[in-house]
Amino acid sequence: MRARIHHYLPVGYLAGFTPSGCARDRLWVHDLLGGRVWMSLPKKVARQRDLYTVSSGPTRPDLFECELAKRDGEHAKLVRKVCHSRQFPGDSFDDLLGFVALTCMRSPSVRGMMTRWLEQHTGLPFEEAVQDPNNWGWLAEFLGLDPATVHGFVGRYAQGNAKTQLWPVLLIDVLVCLMLPLLKSRQWSLCFSHGEDHVVCSNTPLGIAWPLEHPSDKRPTLGDDAAILTFPFDRHTAFISGLDDHCCVRHVGRSAVAEINTQTVLSLKTHAVQPGFVFASAREFCCMGNEGLLQVTGADFALVEDPAGEG
Repeated sequence: MRARIHHYLPVGYLAGFTPSGCARDRLWVHDLLGGRVWMSLPKKVARQRDLYTVSSGPTRPDLFECELAKRDGEHAKLVRKVCHSRQFPGDSFDDLLGFVALTCMRSPSVRGMMTRWLEQHTGLPFEEAVQDPNNWGWLAEFLGLDPATVHGFVGRYAQGNAKTQLWPVLLIDVLVCLMLPLLKSRQWSLCFSHGEDHVVCSNTPLGIAWPLEHPSDKRPTLGDDAAILTFPFDRHTAFISGLDDHCCVRHVGRSAVAEINTQTVLSLKTHAVQPGFVFASAREFCCMGNEGLLQVTGADFALVEDPAGEG
């Protein structure tokens, strides 16, 4: 029997935000909209029923989920290596950025945005629009990219695979490959915290936000040089792009952790098209408040029983 509950954030990845770093431990789930907080196992959060199920055509219904499971295992090893060694992964740096891109593109937020855009601009439901890679011309307009660039990526990945009906895998590969050059064009700092100063994650882990001193009504994107990008790897490790003009490894204190967490929360409120959840190793975590002052989030949230189906 195939599993129908699909995780859009890997359980092994979420385990890094528990106090022990173990999937059998529990993490704190903060419902930013509802002002609630509860404890849950990593396997019970960041999931959705039939998210990756292909319900039409000859494609196996669980094809996408099975393919993602294979990749999650390899990425989990790489993330653990980076977090334990506290070093850039050398020759595997592109693979690490690939994990960042994949985590972003597989989310319900991205699928939701694509579904609504397709219905508005083409009148087609999501599965019908993506079944044939030869008809993915709409993808360039959706992404705001040059049609020739998108056509080249689609052609390269679709060649020789159309007969095997791997369109869900091809689509995510194309999206990841189109996103990778934007990630690789930036300079990244690998930041490590100490002690009780813990980094948090959200159900849209790639944070894209303006610096606190750069308020703007325009929504920041990957292409905005002034935007700060953050991506948490575990409760003590995060990627940041936008703080320096060169790649480096940084050991950071509470103020820097608070800034990282603030970018995560701000991006979640700006970009998420679903309820915003933050995952942390403690009930309270630090952020930056008004006038750059440190503040604690979660202390005033109502403690509730684990809903098990949320987050």
